[in-house]
Amino acid sequence: FQTIDASSEFEIKRNTFNLSQLFGDPALAARYDGGAMIVSRIYLPDYHHVHFPDSGTAGEARPIGRRYWAVSPHSRRWSIPFFAENYRVLTLFDSDHFGPVAMAEIGAFTVGSIPQCYEPGSRMARGDHKSYFELGGSTVVMLFEKGRIKFDDDLRANTEKGFETFVRMGERIGRTQSVAEAGDEE
Repeated sequence: FQTIDASSEFEIKRNTFNLSQLFGDPALAARYDGGAMIVSRIYLPDYHHVHFPDSGTAGEARPIGRRYWAVSPHSRRWSIPFFAENYRVLTLFDSDHFGPVAMAEIGAFTVGSIPQCYEPGSRMARGDHKSYFELGGSTVVMLFEKGRIKFDDDLRANTEKGFETFVRMGERIGRTQSVAEAGDEE
């Protein structure tokens, strides 16, 4: 979502949520009002590790929620707001190029835990190992403050059509807003 509104509800996997529910913190939701959000769903056979999207300093991982709702196609008939209720870990990451990024890792029914692989307050390089999901499908949501990122055209176009876009680790999903406005592809 190139632009999000803190008070709007979003539907992902047939469930609705808003930023306050996702974060469990209305003040933090207000900070990302007007910003951008990307949702990365990880399927059972995929690589279940999370890496930092940029260099910067990582804050402490804060657990939110306690339940593990199923998110498979078989659970679609139930209206369970799993993004707002499932166990999730929220990390604020001070990115060198994108400013403050909120990273929310959300565990599904078969996820036993989300171990963190970094030292809070330490300096990270882009691609450094952040965490991993123990078993099962899972989701990572990243939020950027207003004017910090412009997502690539293919991601925006596919989302508008209701399609998901397969992305591998290391592939670009967007660029800083200032680079995008200058027309530079780096």
